[in-house]
Amino acid sequence: MKRKLSTLGLVLMGILVFAQSPYELCWKREGLLVGCASIMAGATLALNAHLPPLTIEEVEGLNAQNINWFDRSATRHYSSKANRRSDFGEIVPIALGAVSPFVLPAISNNNASYWEEMGTLLVMWGETNLVSATGTHLLKSWTKRTRPFVYNSEVGIEMKLSVNARKSFISGHTTASAANMFFLATLFSDYFPESRLKPYVWVLAATIPAWTGFERYLAGKHFPTDIISGYVFGAICGYFVPQMHKTKASNKAINLTFYPYASMNQNGLQMVLKF
Repeated sequence: MKRKLSTLGLVLMGILVFAQSPYELCWKREGLLVGCASIMAGATLALNAHLPPLTIEEVEGLNAQNINWFDRSATRHYSSKANRRSDFGEIVPIALGAVSPFVLPAISNNNASYWEEMGTLLVMWGETNLVSATGTHLLKSWTKRTRPFVYNSEVGIEMKLSVNARKSFISGHTTASAANMFFLATLFSDYFPESRLKPYVWVLAATIPAWTGFERYLAGKHFPTDIISGYVFGAICGYFVPQMHKTKASNKAINLTFYPYASMNQNGLQMVLKF
């Protein structure tokens, strides 16, 4: 009997039983998120239908001195190169966020079905971007804030007379970048809570949207308050959408280890359970 226990211990030695996927879907919650995003999209379309571009007289009547001191410096910037760099700062985080549902379940050690887990994360990623994008466009159409470059005398009048020139608040590039980077960092933290890479992932998640926002500032597309607001809104979406989907048992993995032991008087199997 003791020999059997010892053999069983050797077979089970090093086995780790991890928690299931840290996330789960609830169709009532998913319906609520998609419904809210749909309402915001509908409101945006209604507002855009009645959003005329600035007239030449309105552009000529603008005065940068009427802008608050914190935002005023943005009117002195305009750069097509910075604009292209900011596009890169938006596209790369979106791509990373889109890839994470395929990669993280594959390299994790939980018991969940890969395809089911991937599907859950894809839904979460879609909701994160849907809510952040519809919220951003609703605020743009509602506030009708004039972009900084419209105040800049070095910029051609054609750009200033577009409807897009009245959609400064909030920064969509910064929002999308923050939403996807914080989404990725949150998923990484929940899948690998003990990883030494966590601080670096979070630093990267915080830095890339900030850099993207700074490039939008240099491009003359947004005021600092547009960028800060977009950063905060995107970070909230990227962090809290995954939090809304967390299972109750996903805070920590359960680590169950079996190994044999031997002493002068007896042999046996010892079990260590860590929470």
